Amino acid sequence: MKDQELFLLYTYYNPTDFKTERSSGNQYYIQKCFSNKQIIDKEVLTEVYKDMLLDTSPVEEEELVGPFADKNELNRFCQELVQKLKGERIYLFSPNEFNMIIEKSPNLKNIEENMLASKDIIENEKKKERSSFINRFFN
Repeated sequence: MKDQELFLLYTYYNPTDFKTERSSGNQYYIQKCFSNKQIIDKEVLTEVYKDMLLDTSPVEEEELVGPFADKNELNRFCQELVQKLKGERIYLFSPNEFNMIIEKSPNLKNIEENMLASKDIIENEKKKERSSFINRFFN
């Protein structure tokens, strides 16, 4: 894995407001974000979330960041995050997808290969634009 690759675990569920006992509808939440060297602090995730002017209402689950109304909003968040952290790309996994990778991988090398083979990837658009400009300049 390269240092510039990030991995994000998200969940999709229906939280209930315990004060009113009403459901707020199914929404996406971030569980964890990490690279091959470190776990990204929740404070960094929350900062990007707030910078996007998304709802900052607290979630009963303290370890989660969200809510995100839909997958497009989650993807937009990932684009902002990967740009802030100057990464190349971010791979997204649901808990089921992540667990399947762990279960079918006999060793760490296979886990790495299977994670990098994910289809749900957000590329850093700013880095992509810069590299194509440099490629055009030298070609």
